[in-house]
Amino acid sequence: MTAAVVQINEAVPVDRFTPPGGPSGVSADAVWLRIEAFTVARWGERTVTLWAEGPGDLTWPLVPFSLSTAEVWVEDDGWQATTLNASPFGAVTLPGCSVYRITGTAGATSDPPADVQEAWLRLARYMAEVTADTGHGKSAESDGDYRYSRRAQWAAQAMHLSGAGDLLRAYRVA
Repeated sequence: MTAAVVQINEAVPVDRFTPPGGPSGVSADAVWLRIEAFTVARWGERTVTLWAEGPGDLTWPLVPFSLSTAEVWVEDDGWQATTLNASPFGAVTLPGCSVYRITGTAGATSDPPADVQEAWLRLARYMAEVTADTGHGKSAESDGDYRYSRRAQWAAQAMHLSGAGDLLRAYRVA
């Protein structure tokens, strides 16, 4: 049986890696937020609190993850410290039919691998190409001789249209 993660709260990491050669005018944090929304992998340590319902095996929804504390909700008594046993399928086993609050640290302290850095650069460069919306659902660019338009939703599809999503495919599941 698999335990269900109900909610995850992530703190902002103190330090995030920014690959060299990124475009100006784009927030490095904004690029990382898009990447982190797309993947389960994290770079830059941050505190994470997650709530899960047992019983069952719980797989960490963010990687790498290091458990600090575990608490179980006891009716009429509130949160009580508990010890969780390792699971043969990944992280831990939640033994009872209850809600658990788990606190730990997620995120690697090392620099991201080369494919993640390349994905960051592709996404950042793509985001830097933002042009003014013409008000008719399209953005337009021109170099004088050639003009093309794109749907306004192109920014929402930046992860895929930039090619970053393909490079991050290996980091989508824990």
